[in-house]
Amino acid sequence: MKKIIHIYIFKEMIPNFTTSLIVFTFLILAGRILKLTEWMVNHGIDL
Repeated sequence: MKKIIHIYIFKEMIPNFTTSLIVFTFLILAGRILKLTEWMVNHGIDL
């Protein structure tokens, strides 16, 4: 019985965890991309 409950809870948590991880990663990368773009525009730096 405990195993079934653990599996059910795990299956309920995975989509939320995955979505949160993707959003958090996107926000971190978006900040870095904005800084890189600013440097490229203002200082003429190549990739």
